[in-house]
Amino acid sequence: MLSGEIIRIAHLILLSIWGGIVVTEGVLELLPFLKKDLLKPTVIFHYYIDILLELPVIILVIATGIINLFFVPLTTLQLIKVGAAAVAITANLYCIVLVISRYRDLRTGAINKILIEKHQKIIKCAAIGLPFAAAAAVLGFYIAMRLLQRAVV
Repeated sequence: MLSGEIIRIAHLILLSIWGGIVVTEGVLELLPFLKKDLLKPTVIFHYYIDILLELPVIILVIATGIINLFFVPLTTLQLIKVGAAAVAITANLYCIVLVISRYRDLRTGAINKILIEKHQKIIKCAAIGLPFAAAAAVLGFYIAMRLLQRAVV
């Protein structure tokens, strides 16, 4: 039982780190709307955040999430939460693909129009993924609270 608790705690910590990264990237992606000169630095910074931080954290979130499934009952609600999380992860992974592609475009001298188009797609990915991430988080907390209540009674 202790190993299951450690995995759950690790998963929650990783989810918190991932959430912090996503919020940071969101702020970063809003900067070019305020000042056009910040588009190229945004492309560079977001690329390195994704490669060095976000991608490894997402891989660990997926791994700990899958391991967690061995320690919890697979109810309909749990499966809905996993589905919502899968949509959020998929949207975020596609966003990372766009970030890498946009960085390569910048490195090969692409015009701003191409960079802006990918910038807008990245914003759309976040708009799709965030509600599913929020739903997965709410369901996860709800399920955890129900399990705690049963354990106390």
